[in-house]
Amino acid sequence: MVILNEVERRGLLSENQLGTVRRVQDAKEQVFINLAINKHNMDNLNPSWINVKKAFNSVDQNYLIEFISKLNLSTWVNDFIHTITSHWKLSIRSNGKEILEKKNHERNTTR
Repeated sequence: MVILNEVERRGLLSENQLGTVRRVQDAKEQVFINLAINKHNMDNLNPSWINVKKAFNSVDQNYLIEFISKLNLSTWVNDFIHTITSHWKLSIRSNGKEILEKKNHERNTTR
């Protein structure tokens, strides 16, 4: 809550980051809007869906840590962010086969 309050106060959150905005039901709300638009257009749209557990998985972790450290937040916040990101694992699958994996700030490995 501390970080979210500070991000909101400084206006740092992009409008398209619905999953982190208060009083928005996450990306599910956007999915239903997209489905309604598709029905309105007689199913002529071809949406693609990406399942990402955390929005920050798409951001380079080192960049994220550096960016957050420049926000002048308390030291414990920076330490906490560094600790949790060091345990993140990103894995991309296509047709049930893992095609990319990234763990603990390692380089990308393809299979």
